[in-house]
Amino acid sequence: MYVLNENPEIVMRTGAWIGDWHEYVVQLVNPNGTPVDITTGTLSATFINVATGAGYQFFPPPQIPPPGAATTLTKSFANEGIVTILNIESYPTPATIRIGVRLTNGAVVRVFGPLEVEILQA
Repeated sequence: MYVLNENPEIVMRTGAWIGDWHEYVVQLVNPNGTPVDITTGTLSATFINVATGAGYQFFPPPQIPPPGAATTLTKSFANEGIVTILNIESYPTPATIRIGVRLTNGAVVRVFGPLEVEILQA
């Protein structure tokens, strides 16, 4: 399990191979390290290519992404801030990406992460 802090200066790192289709279990915590209750609110994730600053492309053109494709976020133990993130698809290209999670509750948006993933070619 990876701990994603609300402090953006705390970065978790991991690696993956091209072709991997990953599921990440993360715990969302506030800057003091206390788990954030995510029972209410909506979760979303971003995958940013560190080199370009653009969204990481899981699919080749012209289907970036195909209609209906979305990352799956499951609240596993909501009162402890534990979320399971499942990629849209397997990683198609080498890159270093940053995964961030947003919790939106009304007008309040909280951002957690990043989880930095170095995607390697075998």
